[in-house]
Amino acid sequence: MQLSNDDITAVFRAIASRLGGSPADAEKRWWLDPFIFTINFVTPFQLAASATSTLTFLVQSDSAFAICKTTFTIADVNNDAVANLQPYGSGAASSIVAVIVSLTDSGSGRALQDNPVPIDSYFGTAQFPRLWPVPKVLDPNSVFSTTLQNLDATAYHVRLAFHGYKIFGNIREWYSRNNVR
Repeated sequence: MQLSNDDITAVFRAIASRLGGSPADAEKRWWLDPFIFTINFVTPFQLAASATSTLTFLVQSDSAFAICKTTFTIADVNNDAVANLQPYGSGAASSIVAVIVSLTDSGSGRALQDNPVPIDSYFGTAQFPRLWPVPKVLDPNSVFSTTLQNLDATAYHVRLAFHGYKIFGNIREWYSRNNVR
């Protein structure tokens, strides 16, 4: 999966919206570096049968991060594919993946939904990633939290990938323009 010039344009629009100014101004003040954050619900943190689990990733203090696309895989605890649980669009026979998800951005203090939603609502496959219509910009030094709930009576390994860009520049300016401490 590749990130495109459309992604870059959308990220600069999102930065401008977040911090004020124009996208052209954002392009002069900030630069982007492709990056993927991952959260892996695997041994010893596998998603137990009929259980709920929360894991996080930390956006480092030297940059912000913009989520543009998301993907996931699901396997049994031996890391074997589960034939009937392949994500929609994977090309394999698929059915509903009995996992629901909640996403929370600690930087803004906002949940991204009012209730947990099916995992396919936020995550696609490597062949068909879930495109975010507007990049989600995460502040420097913030924690992004993902809670999964397994609705099935079987434990799974679930791997999540958040594809996007690290946003580099004057972080003190970011904080002052965004009123972040």
